[in-house]
Amino acid sequence: MSISVQAHYAPDTFFPDVDEKSRHRIIDYSLIHNFLTQGLPAIGHLYLLEAAAERIVAFCFQDLKIQSVTVRLEKTQIFTDAAGAGVEVSRTRTDRTA
Repeated sequence: MSISVQAHYAPDTFFPDVDEKSRHRIIDYSLIHNFLTQGLPAIGHLYLLEAAAERIVAFCFQDLKIQSVTVRLEKTQIFTDAAGAGVEVSRTRTDRTA
């Protein structure tokens, strides 16, 4: 399976300093990676790719900096005569406190 997650946010400040190492103002993609490799498999088999995508979106929205998420899931070995079949789900946060 191929998984792609795009998390979008608009930082309140620019990052002009190339040496900046502060992580509190950025999206920590290692948390998303850990969810994809550990948290999501721990849920067990999800029959629908759409359900898996919604779980990923919900996890991403735990970070209040994230304003929208696009998740693309593709089963790369489902058909012998195609590169794959998949789904793309996009969600935008409507309530910044959720």
